[in-house]
Amino acid sequence: MVFLNKRTEQDIWKNLFDFPLIETEKALSYKKLILSKEWRALFSEEKLNLINESKPYRHILSHQIIIAKFYHLEISEKVNLPFLKIQFEDLKKYPVSRLIEKYLETLD
Repeated sequence: MVFLNKRTEQDIWKNLFDFPLIETEKALSYKKLILSKEWRALFSEEKLNLINESKPYRHILSHQIIIAKFYHLEISEKVNLPFLKIQFEDLKKYPVSRLIEKYLETLD
């Protein structure tokens, strides 16, 4: 199962899908990330297990450079998060940014 979020903000990724995300000004270790208020707001008290942490992905836009990491987490299917829940096999049916495409190419 994969959680997706449809972007609705007025930005270059409007109407694309992304994973639940937390944006930070600087890189954080996973241990620090899960202690952040943003993490708690996103996942509340859900029990999560870290399965895998990706390498950093560098993505250059005209106005900024994004360094992204992806975390593969195990979470209960009964969780009630405000995201679209889909099967991994169906992920290719949803438009995503090039940054996410680059990450997904490593999973094939």
